[in-house]
Amino acid sequence: MLLHAPLRTITPTLDADILSVLAGAENWFTVSQLHALIPGRSREGIRNALARLVGQGIVDTLPLGSMRSHRLNREHLAAPAILELAGLRSVFIDRLRTELDLWSPRPEFAAIFGSATLGRMTPVSDIDLFLLHPGPSISSWDRAVDVLAEQATRWTGNAVHPLIMTTTETDGAGEAEPVLHDIADHGVLLLGSATAFRQLIGTAAS
Repeated sequence: MLLHAPLRTITPTLDADILSVLAGAENWFTVSQLHALIPGRSREGIRNALARLVGQGIVDTLPLGSMRSHRLNREHLAAPAILELAGLRSVFIDRLRTELDLWSPRPEFAAIFGSATLGRMTPVSDIDLFLLHPGPSISSWDRAVDVLAEQATRWTGNAVHPLIMTTTETDGAGEAEPVLHDIADHGVLLLGSATAFRQLIGTAAS
């Protein structure tokens, strides 16, 4: 599953990209606005896809001078399913948070990082998960990490790659471990404090 475009799980077409945008806001969108928000797609392709979606009734259209604006028809029978699919990234994040919050010891800090947070996933991309263990040894997490990685892979279809470090290993390691900068700058927070993590690795808040 592409976390940034979960509707592509069921249809890898431009329709999924348009519906993802329309599901994310109740605003009206012109073709130009959609073109700016959907990279790599032509205006003509967007117009054609919109015509199909309008014909199905799932997208409303409104004349706006010489242009037309479009938004998701949230009264359509298919709208709840589309909105649920479009929101799967949040569901995934919430599930991870719920599972990690039950661990003992609980992670001091946890975040998703890498392509999953930058909108660069492909169907075969791993999901990178950073976990900060509070103690000197991570052995107490061995089974829990394996179970969570298996669960998360089942949830998404993507292999989950945990990166686990202790607070001792991470303390002041921002310069030596560039990946920690990536986590601090672009990671999606699951547990803990981003400010405290920056202080731990020795990175000034941006």
